[in-house]
Amino acid sequence: MNSKVIGIMLILGPILIMGVWISGMVPDTATVSPSESMTTILAEKDQAQIGSILQVFGVISMFMGLYFLAKSLKSDNAVSNQLLEIGGLLLLLVVPIWVAFMGS
Repeated sequence: MNSKVIGIMLILGPILIMGVWISGMVPDTATVSPSESMTTILAEKDQAQIGSILQVFGVISMFMGLYFLAKSLKSDNAVSNQLLEIGGLLLLLVVPIWVAFMGS
């Protein structure tokens, strides 16, 4: 993959994630009870859906950029190839954990 595309993915991913958070597209529900948080989210349902979709695309972009960056650093050394495979698998392992923590 082209290094410019990898760079764009690594820049665009965190910008999407933090941009949604900073702009307040997802309602703040940290200090309210679960029933009040559901009411707050449902009151701004469209805005919360758009913000969540942008965050998901941001995380996907960031993880794919990290994966392709690690893959582009591959060399003929056997140890580095094994570490690359472990790093790629750890990235894939983090995604379900991230999704589980988003729901809690």
